Amino acid sequence: MISIFSNGRGVPAQGPLPPGIFGHRPGEAGVNPVVYEWRDGRARRRPLAEARARRDDARKLLTQGIDPSAQRKADKREAELRDANSFAAVALEWHGKLSRKWTAHHADDVKRRLESNLFPDLGDRPIADITAPELLAAARKVEGRGAQRPTTPAP
Repeated sequence: MISIFSNGRGVPAQGPLPPGIFGHRPGEAGVNPVVYEWRDGRARRRPLAEARARRDDARKLLTQGIDPSAQRKADKREAELRDANSFAAVALEWHGKLSRKWTAHHADDVKRRLESNLFPDLGDRPIADITAPELLAAARKVEGRGAQRPTTPAP
């Protein structure tokens, strides 16, 4: 079903808008994510059992006085913020700010050490979820390999 308004815009209710209707968006952007999921480069209709489960979840939220649409948007924003604040993203931002003050060799060295020593264990993790013991364990792992801070000669 497609709702066509008097201004010529169309809104997909059950499927994508066909080309030629104002509002048509090709690919995944033109699919109603409640009814369809995008897999293997095409829209596939969600199973009825999944639709019923989603409906029941929405009803539970409504009984708690929560708007399901607003909750989904808030969850999506939170996930995007979490991804943007991964350990690797924050460390690279820190590196970018300080590398302007460093020599090129030192900046490359610091980045290489972050990528080889800390990013494998902590890189994808949200910075807010990393605990002090986890950070200490990652540092001890580096220390256990025999990696040491280079000594700088006294001035």
